[in-house]
Amino acid sequence: MVYKNPEYSEYINQHYVALKIYTRNEEGKKYKEQFAVKAHPTVIFLDAQGNEVDRILGWNGDPAAYYQMIVDFRDGRNTLAEIKAKLEQDPKNVELNYQLVKKCLLRGEEEKTKPYYTTILELDPKDTFGYGEEARGYLAAIQLWETGNDLPLLEQLSIAKNPELVKQGYNILIRHYEKNKQPEKLLSAYEDALQKLPEDYNLMNGYAWYIYENKLNDKYTRGIEVARRAVELKPDAAYIWDTLAWLEYENGQKEQALTDMGKAVEISGNAEDYRENLKKMQTGKK
Repeated sequence: MVYKNPEYSEYINQHYVALKIYTRNEEGKKYKEQFAVKAHPTVIFLDAQGNEVDRILGWNGDPAAYYQMIVDFRDGRNTLAEIKAKLEQDPKNVELNYQLVKKCLLRGEEEKTKPYYTTILELDPKDTFGYGEEARGYLAAIQLWETGNDLPLLEQLSIAKNPELVKQGYNILIRHYEKNKQPEKLLSAYEDALQKLPEDYNLMNGYAWYIYENKLNDKYTRGIEVARRAVELKPDAAYIWDTLAWLEYENGQKEQALTDMGKAVEISGNAEDYRENLKKMQTGKK
């Protein structure tokens, strides 16, 4: 989206030496460790001496904004170092603290937001800037990561009003429960999340797929119900039809499963993976 844009790629080629490193080989593993790469994709910007200027983790879905960050980093603007230097001169500036929060999140360093969110709450107790709900939610999430205590985050979610923050909070809870093998809490979190986010088809798909992937046969009916609702909301999503079809297949609804996997094949433009899934269902070989 960014690097294939002719205008953007021309600037990048003029001002950067771009290297793509695969972290699965030995050389890549060395660089992954050297630069403490947490996840993929990560883009790291270095100066001519090899010092890190800044980094971006993931994709924000906005090519123009992403490109602007590339330009800014080249010119030394809006970098981690620049914002930190400004904050040192004005430590009680709420906006600068929040800029550092966003910078940490952009870098995939959520745990480093703790002092800045704490300062924001201290400096703005009446929430004049409107960052309070986000700050309390992330601080509760950090407490979950540090101690395993989920109660503060559950409490914040019970009173949260911002749908995007609710979604982020439940995603954090669900990943925590899955990582720590707490299936009952995980299922409960999915159900609570659906009450608050009744039109989030990706959340529904994640719930249904978890049921299928973990072979929770006593939950297949619920999984099918949730997946069916998801395809009603997003009928052009082949991946959701795929989830629905596998649940139906496992639940003994073979004909319906074949129909719905066929739908996934059709919507995806005859994608090979869905064709293979359909063939497995037709032959009974998974």
